[in-house]
Amino acid sequence: MIYLLLVLSVLFTHNGIHGTSFGSSTKDIKQPVNFSGKISTHQGQEYIVDNISIDNKYKEIIMYAKPTTHAKAVMNQDSQHLEIKLTENPTTDFVKDAYNLEQIKEIQVPSPNTMWYYQKKANQQKMEYVEVVIISKSNTKSYHLLEHRAQIYCDVIDAGGSQEKIIPLAALKSLTIEGYAYRDTSKERKECQPCAAAKQ
Repeated sequence: MIYLLLVLSVLFTHNGIHGTSFGSSTKDIKQPVNFSGKISTHQGQEYIVDNISIDNKYKEIIMYAKPTTHAKAVMNQDSQHLEIKLTENPTTDFVKDAYNLEQIKEIQVPSPNTMWYYQKKANQQKMEYVEVVIISKSNTKSYHLLEHRAQIYCDVIDAGGSQEKIIPLAALKSLTIEGYAYRDTSKERKECQPCAAAKQ
């Protein structure tokens, strides 16, 4: 048993699992564009955040156009969620939009307990989606489906500093993008922890 733990420890070390920051190769290097704003959740939390991304992406985030005609929502007694069955596969048959966060003013999740799903056959895995409302910088609203497993990555800013946080899509009530700034990533690489420690 101890031998097995030692082997796993060595494997994790050599595979580069060092507690990396979201979407980065080392803890101190963030994505090139720092998006900041506010997040509120369906559980009542509110956060001031920066370093926002959706599944580690801040551009070319694929969303599927919500169908205007669809089946009625049916209560799933096991999950206690409403479910809407899709007759077509969104990944191959729906209109896709590739969003950049700089185009977006706000993302809303109005019905987190309503699950849209596609399942080709009864014995195959369900592909699950949640409705999201996108409000553009020009205040245009559009309605999309985004994969239920999607997550919002961000740093919460408070008096104690910043703290990394992961917010599941179904927990999100609204995400407001208030601004963004380009980072000098070459400077961040130079100011890594070993370099900073050497200066002291």
